Amino acid sequence: MPKRKKKHNQPVARSAPVGNKTTSPALLSVLLAAVTLVSYLPVYRAGYIEFDDQMYVRDNVHVASGLTADNIAWAITSTDYASNWHPLTWINHMLDAELFGTAPAGHHVMNVLFHVACVVLLFLLLRRMTGQTIASLIVAGLFAVHPMNVESVAWIAQRKATLSTLLGILTIWFYSDYAQHRSLRAYVVSLVMFALSLSAKPMLVTLPFGLLLLDYWPLQRQAMEPATDSASARLQALIWGVVRLLPEKIPFFVLTMGGVWMTLVAQSDAMNPFDKYPLSARLGNVTIAYVEYLWMMIWPVKLAVLYPLYADTITVIRVAGATLFVATVSVACLWLGLRQRYLLVGWLWYLGMLVPVIGLIQVGAQALADRYVYVPIWGIWIGLVWAGHHGLQRLTISQSWKWALALVATVMFGCLSWLTFRQAARWHDTETLFGSAVENTERNWLAHRVLANHYLQLEDYRQTIYHCQQPETWGREDPHFLSAYGRALHAIGSATEAIVRLERAVELDPSMALARANLGWVYLDFGRYQDAADQLSAAAQLLTDKDTVYSKRITYANWGIALSELGQPAEALGKFEYALSLEPNQPDLLRAAAQLDIRLGALQRAEQRVHSILQGNPGDLAAFQLLTEIYRVQGNLPAVIQNLRQLVESIPNHYDARLQLANALQQAGQVDEARARWQALIDELSKFDQAKVASFLSRVYCQLAESWTRADPATAVQLLTKSLDYWANNAMAINNLAWLLATCSQAELRDPQRALTLAQQALELSGDNEWSAHSTLAAALAANQQFDQAVTSAERARQLLQIHPIPDAVQSLNEQLEKYKNGQSHLE
Repeated sequence: MPKRKKKHNQPVARSAPVGNKTTSPALLSVLLAAVTLVSYLPVYRAGYIEFDDQMYVRDNVHVASGLTADNIAWAITSTDYASNWHPLTWINHMLDAELFGTAPAGHHVMNVLFHVACVVLLFLLLRRMTGQTIASLIVAGLFAVHPMNVESVAWIAQRKATLSTLLGILTIWFYSDYAQHRSLRAYVVSLVMFALSLSAKPMLVTLPFGLLLLDYWPLQRQAMEPATDSASARLQALIWGVVRLLPEKIPFFVLTMGGVWMTLVAQSDAMNPFDKYPLSARLGNVTIAYVEYLWMMIWPVKLAVLYPLYADTITVIRVAGATLFVATVSVACLWLGLRQRYLLVGWLWYLGMLVPVIGLIQVGAQALADRYVYVPIWGIWIGLVWAGHHGLQRLTISQSWKWALALVATVMFGCLSWLTFRQAARWHDTETLFGSAVENTERNWLAHRVLANHYLQLEDYRQTIYHCQQPETWGREDPHFLSAYGRALHAIGSATEAIVRLERAVELDPSMALARANLGWVYLDFGRYQDAADQLSAAAQLLTDKDTVYSKRITYANWGIALSELGQPAEALGKFEYALSLEPNQPDLLRAAAQLDIRLGALQRAEQRVHSILQGNPGDLAAFQLLTEIYRVQGNLPAVIQNLRQLVESIPNHYDARLQLANALQQAGQVDEARARWQALIDELSKFDQAKVASFLSRVYCQLAESWTRADPATAVQLLTKSLDYWANNAMAINNLAWLLATCSQAELRDPQRALTLAQQALELSGDNEWSAHSTLAAALAANQQFDQAVTSAERARQLLQIHPIPDAVQSLNEQLEKYKNGQSHLE
């Protein structure tokens, strides 16, 4: 048996190609960086994508508030947020927020810079391990500008991928030092880099197996060198080499097991059960995905942010064909790779590094994803490039052919760079990105869902409904679609249909907080306050850290409104206080809380809230109205009038403020000035397009009429009739006219029958929950001698008035009720 030659623990079979002595690695690194930066130019102007970006940065209070001890503690301990455990990524995002705030530009730039760092380090690493500059440059160049990598770079939420990859490359860098020089320090640093990589994203959990591949090539460890040059000896050396070198990988495998465990814990809620994606479909998709990725690498067009998985597309023919292809290539690479080691290493790297994301454990609803091949595809490029390099070395080619090959390579990289530029442009915004996904894929329900929610936020209800309807044509019933569909239908006035969709969404997924919150919102608008409170209470209990501040705020605010309408002001105030703890200076919340404070008698607190609103927006009319009510209760109406005068003087065309000033003057008894101001408004607004100011003019006439109700009922009737000429459905004007016609002491003005018709119309317009409409209907019924019905309506009015008590109104209503019970009508 021949003796084995003594070999040193150094890489072998390396040759420096032409140009190594004259081409500076630093210069080539700068070239790689420049090409990468230019290819990703569109990313720098991109915004947030409404698909994890907001969860990772914009709406994540821990990230958005920057680097603090509490936030770092959250990053380390949080395992359920975003279904991931990646503390280093959270801390990295926090650092970005500290530097750039939550504006997306800085975060995008950092993503690209991390990718640039990965590209340059990959080039230097390959050159360092193989001694091949040009081949290493080509592989790094493909990694730099291949369009499939755009998803990992342009998506802010994929910082975890670029950061993990950078640390993974450093892991290999220091491991190669250890392998070549037996440096314990390098081994420890490599282990630390691997731990950090897993803490950024447990993407490289199969890297310990990858290190064994690198031991075979290009490191060519002594333990894997054959005794003879036969195929059997090479295979035997490979197998026994793995056995010998495996123990030193045990610490890496321990970290891998920890990463896998943390991933399973964090993603337990995101893993799809077998009844949703059967095992047969998952297994069938594995080999198909391996082949699909290769085709996308060769022909990177029609890329999408998501490729939906459908069991009916996993056919026997496709699975058999893909399995045969993968098996054939595997056998060929094993046979040829015993000599041309880069072929075996490259193919096994591709197969192995894809294992965690190939779909055996299905997380999400995708059949495959561009981001999953960010690192695995290196193996294919290495195998192809080194095969080409080896082939060229064996051929004698002229200088002109070399220039021709260089030109072809330049054109290829130019085309890839252009495709990357175009694909990066699709990541500019949510609408562009998911619109292209709809165009490039079939039955992409997730893209339609994201677009439906996007258009819903933009209040483009037509587009929302369109995107919600598409999955219905495929027979897909999804609570997320139904929730958005219900919101859109409610917004366009189809409230009954909205309730049907939302109730179905809750039925399909009782744990979906958003569906319950939306259903509560619609119930609230329908006046079904108890149902609204029940749904909103359930929604509030289901909210988690993953939900946006807006979702939490609107849920608690609507819950507060429902409780307020149910006559529970103290409980309602508690909900508004919680909503205010999320957004302390939100004007709507401050106004609602102030209204409850007024009902509870906490006038000083109410006044403080109103002043907070006015401090931020001195022209907030609703706040002035609240201040009017506070001062009225306090008996300090002059202060209200003074504030409104200041507002009108500073903004003369603030017509709402002028109307409120006139109303306040009337309340203060300054009727003549109030009438003069109302008349001035009428004169001024009569010069405008009447169609544009009709409803406002109707309100002015209605207020002016009220000032004449007791002094001159006939004038009041004329003014109310004028008010209705401008706006036939002015519920207040209809109600006031009905009241006058039913209760006026001047017999010639009374018209009981018309009063009853108007009162019924006013009640229909204002809803069943307006006490004054029921009071007017009671008076009209009594005027028509229908006293039993009048008593019923008056009691309903009194019941509603107890929710928001007005002392004078309560007393007057009680007196009217007694008259109706005694068979008397009410006259004023």
